[in-house]
Amino acid sequence: MISALPNQLRETMVLGERLANTGMGIKSGQSLMEAKGWKEMVEGSKNASFCALMLESYKQYLGTLDETTKALQVGNFDKFAFPIISMVAENLVAQELCAVQPLAGPSGLVFYMDFFFGACPNMESLAAKAA
Repeated sequence: MISALPNQLRETMVLGERLANTGMGIKSGQSLMEAKGWKEMVEGSKNASFCALMLESYKQYLGTLDETTKALQVGNFDKFAFPIISMVAENLVAQELCAVQPLAGPSGLVFYMDFFFGACPNMESLAAKAA
């Protein structure tokens, strides 16, 4: 199934699966910012790869902030943010209602299918060309 997806989406899905299956690799007392993967935090989740990508994106975002911004804007929130993200991502109803595509960065391509309903206004001209 993954091989049928567009390249960028396939790479994102593979990255999410790899992060979900890689152990965190940190010792007690180390920061979650040093985690190599998110296996322990997403274990048992039905959306483990999606959750792992959210955790990794937040970790990368925090890495871009300088010390002043972290102290004034975020403070000690990073201690609580990772568990909150893992719990919220697991229970998002959006994945049940529509297609949700995790992004590996702050921006990316979103692939979608456009649905049409009713009669196509150009159906007669298309049928004439086909005949």
